[in-house]
Amino acid sequence: MDLKGKIVVITGASRGIGKSFAERFAREGSDLVLCARTKKDLEETQKRCEKYGVRCVSVIADVTKSSDVKKVIQTALKMFGKIDILVNNAGYAIYKPLIETSEEELDKTLSVNVRGPFLFSKEVLPIMEKQKEGLIITVSSSSGKRGMEGLTAYCASKFAIEGFTQSLAQEVKHVKVCTVCPGPVNTSMYRDNSPGEDYNALDQPEDIAERVVKIIQKGIENGASYNVWS
Repeated sequence: MDLKGKIVVITGASRGIGKSFAERFAREGSDLVLCARTKKDLEETQKRCEKYGVRCVSVIADVTKSSDVKKVIQTALKMFGKIDILVNNAGYAIYKPLIETSEEELDKTLSVNVRGPFLFSKEVLPIMEKQKEGLIITVSSSSGKRGMEGLTAYCASKFAIEGFTQSLAQEVKHVKVCTVCPGPVNTSMYRDNSPGEDYNALDQPEDIAERVVKIIQKGIENGASYNVWS
């Protein structure tokens, strides 16, 4: 797929992998709709993307709130008239054993990592089907492929999104859906949960963005789950 001129919606675009996604798509000439909860960081991402000469709009939004999701999609349609690619990137992780994980932490993990992609996919799918084309990419994880100690809530959410995507792939007609699965990545979320590690030895956010863009350019297989760790 040629990404020049494509309209791309990216959630969690203010930092980490989402920010790198935004810049990488901008380098390819894609126009962007970026959303996140932190205004300052989101505006910084927008400025960095606009240096590539693309059109870009940012929307402050919580991916777990349907009203905010509708606002993002409506903004995209008002500004660009279509949506070619949705990147469900916003995520949350809590690194704790089950017996130390609170109900509130479980609820937040599932809400961001599962409810968010559910709401965005549900909102954008009719638009893409009407266009008779579109791509929905959800950022999963290597933790969506195998369980890991101390990640019960996170693994549950990522296993869930793998099943969600496999099922959705059987419902779509003109749209393709897939997941991409990074391993440990040097993001603030990872650093907060894993202090003291050698972060330079990890994949960097821009590495993940580069691999995902290459997969898109090569062509997505509907329902596929792509491993993008090194």
